[in-house]
Amino acid sequence: MNTRLADFIQTLPEELRNIPEVFYAPYGFKLVKIQGVNRWCPGTFEDYQEAEAARLGVDRSEIAPKGRNVCYNSSPTKCAGACPTQYGECGGEIHQNHLYCHCII
Repeated sequence: MNTRLADFIQTLPEELRNIPEVFYAPYGFKLVKIQGVNRWCPGTFEDYQEAEAARLGVDRSEIAPKGRNVCYNSSPTKCAGACPTQYGECGGEIHQNHLYCHCII
């Protein structure tokens, strides 16, 4: 997990930080306010496309859907899964209010 993401997670209230690893969310989670309360919602492919395109400095159309079990969120603040050897390790990233996991070279 990168330092910026780890620092951000530490600023979250306890109820948003320590969530059991029981989810499979290939495209991460978004922090949204519902009736004045912050909640996690699953991220969409479009959220992931926007975030990865910004991170990589490419057009959104260049970001393809993820394969199953390739570096995904197992909770809103934890990464799981594997990366192909040439793509390094699975790690987390934050883009605006969207936390997601991706392979770090």
